[in-house]
Amino acid sequence: MFQVTVNSGNKSVCVQAQAGERLMEVIERAGVTLSAPCGGRCFCGKCGVRVQGETGEIHSAERKFLSEEQIASGHRLACAAHVMSDLTVWAQDVGDQAEILSAGGQGELKRIHPSVRLIPVQVEAATLQNQQSDAERLLKALNLPEAHLSRRVLASLPDKLRGEEALGAVVFQDREVLDLCSLKRGVFGVAVDIGTTTMVAYLMDLLTGEQLEVESMLNPQRPHGADVISRTDYTIDRPEGLKQMSELVCSAIESMTRTMLKRRGLDENSVYHILCVGNTIMMHLLCALPARYIAMTPFVPAYARSFSLPAAELGMKLKNAMLTAAPCVAGYIGADTLGAVLSCDMDQKDGVALMIDIGTNGEIVLGGKNRMVCCSAAAGPAFEGAHIQCGTGGVPGAVDSVKIEDGTVRVTTIGGQAAQGICGSGLVDAVSEMKDQEIMDMTGRIDEDEMPEEYESRCFDLDGKPAFSLTGQGEDGVFIAQKDLREVQLAKGAIAAGIEVLMNQLGVEFKDIEALYLAGGFGNYIDKHSACNIGLLPPELEERIVPIGNGAGAGAQRMLLDEDYLKRAEEIRRRMEYIELSARPDFQDLFVDHMLFE
Repeated sequence: MFQVTVNSGNKSVCVQAQAGERLMEVIERAGVTLSAPCGGRCFCGKCGVRVQGETGEIHSAERKFLSEEQIASGHRLACAAHVMSDLTVWAQDVGDQAEILSAGGQGELKRIHPSVRLIPVQVEAATLQNQQSDAERLLKALNLPEAHLSRRVLASLPDKLRGEEALGAVVFQDREVLDLCSLKRGVFGVAVDIGTTTMVAYLMDLLTGEQLEVESMLNPQRPHGADVISRTDYTIDRPEGLKQMSELVCSAIESMTRTMLKRRGLDENSVYHILCVGNTIMMHLLCALPARYIAMTPFVPAYARSFSLPAAELGMKLKNAMLTAAPCVAGYIGADTLGAVLSCDMDQKDGVALMIDIGTNGEIVLGGKNRMVCCSAAAGPAFEGAHIQCGTGGVPGAVDSVKIEDGTVRVTTIGGQAAQGICGSGLVDAVSEMKDQEIMDMTGRIDEDEMPEEYESRCFDLDGKPAFSLTGQGEDGVFIAQKDLREVQLAKGAIAAGIEVLMNQLGVEFKDIEALYLAGGFGNYIDKHSACNIGLLPPELEERIVPIGNGAGAGAQRMLLDEDYLKRAEEIRRRMEYIELSARPDFQDLFVDHMLFE
């Protein structure tokens, strides 16, 4: 065994490691979250660390992403290095820095009617003439003769019924008695948005509807891949992979919940309901359901209708809590999309609206009260930093806006720090500006001989292909590579084509669409003109764009606080028409048409 000391920011953690163990797993065990969009498969180059000690031979991928000077000074890719001696490691924990959007949705709830209720109860005392069991007398007092009581509740029932305190029964959906407690006790729930990249939890008072706390973090599954397919592969390739994925996200939910409760000085046993939304694969991994059949044709999920189970069944120690997995539509249209639809009441509108959530996938919904159609465009995680040479998440130092004119490039960064990479909003700005300044042509090609003379000095060769420098000098700064432009083209072509397929399906034109709701962090932060200028969003709808922030999280709160919203989500699930783009003969032609930067 060797000792590995992992330094990140102000913290230093020592862990034991076996000889030959991959450094990425050791760093993860030390509680440090590395950027690893490729899931540790040695082709993204994002998991760079500095190491003192013996870490084995240099991998061919490291020679691609690291200079000889960097390698000589101890820089390695954590996915390619192995523990061969005692080590000291310096790593950047992306989990400590990410800016995560939590606010979202439109309008206020008209009532509070959660699935969990606190019912005052006066139970008739037992007598020699009435020797009914404590459970029978409780259910009779509640007028819920068929409700279920767990062994845990039954064990506490005799003493509580014979105490002097005024009692209330905490009941879930009128079918499960979760607890018998003092009427003075608070009743709380947690709404959770499980994103592929980030997670957000909201602590809600189920008696008043008040949002008490918000907590967010990067999804701890990220070291196993930036996208859902990589994570699904992880569960297939490893016997314990599915269990591990579930444990990671359940531990994160429990940790965020405890943090919020601690800030409020609340008892963890006062949390009675956890309602989760996420894309379909994230929901399956949460509940330890096999996701392998979603990743292969015909892309069928194990569940679509919502269901509930005790949180303890998933290993959580929140003993009184029920966990509800919100409904999904299809393999690639999940509970997060339904939550976003609920958050802007799109399903109640007389006219036609368009909603887009651009994340690791692009979920698109078109319609209103009368009819709704949807699709998922394989946009890829380009706008979240993956597959982009200098790409990064929304962390301090990420370039978040770009302006190019008169031979000058001006950028801003998150937190005003020195530029370390470029996030999604900065990438969209950069491509838009490069188009306007003719640094690239309509096909997305950078050509030093064709661009304006004042920008030629910023063009340099990168592995035989051109790249354009935004900050610094060449590879030492932040730049846009030719490959990055192709990634953007693939993403924007898929999304634009998906929109057109849905419009054709409904027989509507842009003039018929009353609003374009943009959900998610990326949609909240991008410049809408830049997005329309490159064709990522329809230019015809630029003045009708309405950012709704974390619509998925807002929808989860609504379902938690009013069970009618959960019923509405089920109704939307049943009537929403899912269009599988890969089965549409017109999609490929539209996709190619929308690849151009016109």
